[in-house]
Amino acid sequence: MPVNNLTNDLDGPLLVRAAIEQELARAGFRVRTVKKVDDLLREQAGITDGGQLPSKSPQDLAKLLQADALIYCDLEHFDYKNVGVYSSRTVEARLKLVSAESGQPLWEGSRKRFNPKAGLTKEAATRLLLTGYGTKLLEKASRHPLRPETEAVARELVKELAESGRGR
Repeated sequence: MPVNNLTNDLDGPLLVRAAIEQELARAGFRVRTVKKVDDLLREQAGITDGGQLPSKSPQDLAKLLQADALIYCDLEHFDYKNVGVYSSRTVEARLKLVSAESGQPLWEGSRKRFNPKAGLTKEAATRLLLTGYGTKLLEKASRHPLRPETEAVARELVKELAESGRGR
């Protein structure tokens, strides 16, 4: 389902959703296509954004999507920080598997990837600042910002879910 975006980044929810769905499929979970889910939610429930999902009960959403369980995702952090001698890259997401029958959570997990760097000399700080901005521009231009962090968060969350034995 669409990601509930709690960040200011507009690309983050789409990238996190794609990474999570790819990992779910790889782990053997039955996953509906994004297009099918989005079309049904938009046409049948008027939902186009993850923040609108609470307007319908999990049971109603599961019936609409013909699903045994639902996965909700909140994207809590998806950002770069570049402040002089310090830079960081952060992706944090929370997943919740919910029973279609009861609407109760079956599993919840949260993961954060935080990659900080500091430049302790003038030269190191300058290099860090230029590298950080250059990387951000290239990743945004290629439509894959924070890809390593996003993929790691998705991989770790789905691994934990799979190991829990829930949702299959």
